[in-house]
Amino acid sequence: MAKKFISANITEANAALLAAHNAINAKLTEAKIEQLPLNGVPTAISSTDIPIEQKIAAFAATVVPGAADAETAGLIATNAQLASQNTALETRIATAEASLTASQVEVGRLQGQVAVLDKSCKELTAENASLRHRAEVSQTETGRVNAEKNRINNRISKSCIKLGCITDFRDKDGNVLPSTAAAVEREAAADLIKPEDKLNLMEGAINIAMNKLSLPAGDLPGSTTQNADAPKKLTATEKCKAAVSAGKK
Repeated sequence: MAKKFISANITEANAALLAAHNAINAKLTEAKIEQLPLNGVPTAISSTDIPIEQKIAAFAATVVPGAADAETAGLIATNAQLASQNTALETRIATAEASLTASQVEVGRLQGQVAVLDKSCKELTAENASLRHRAEVSQTETGRVNAEKNRINNRISKSCIKLGCITDFRDKDGNVLPSTAAAVEREAAADLIKPEDKLNLMEGAINIAMNKLSLPAGDLPGSTTQNADAPKKLTATEKCKAAVSAGKK
């Protein structure tokens, strides 16, 4: 807005100055003056580089006292006024041009700031994209880890149920399941028990079984050795379950 206002002032001042030049040029032409010296060089009077005061003075020198018509007399009488207006216009032009230069400098400074902000915006956009990608990778890995934890927990639950070491089955609201609860309901209830607690129950059940049956370590599930004197009719797991059941009585 400021730049348009300054440009309008310059245009207005130039138009007024050009009109003054044209007016005095017409009088010089009538007086048969086609050139005036400019820095020692004859120059056509149409040039706006010749100061308007010099043109007025040249025309005034051609006027014979008492012979000028009313228009000529009026022009001579307003010589000082025109010269003053010309000076004022030139001052306005210089001021406007200085303001325009200052505005251009400010525009350049603001454009530099815009370039810096644009670069920062692009860098932040790239960084945000990277962060989003890392968040997606983290979420995927978290999902995988949780799924693996749930799988291991469920496997422990099934082992505890198989060994009969869980006697208190409760749903997510803490309500005790009825004895008629389906296997899938009992398994879901077992999954709600912390894995550490279930492992402790399994360890306790196995210790009880070993103590009651005097079961050597070689008869434990997964052992690579076998006791030659151990009964052959029951597996080690079945013996553990029998011992756990006996401990409940």
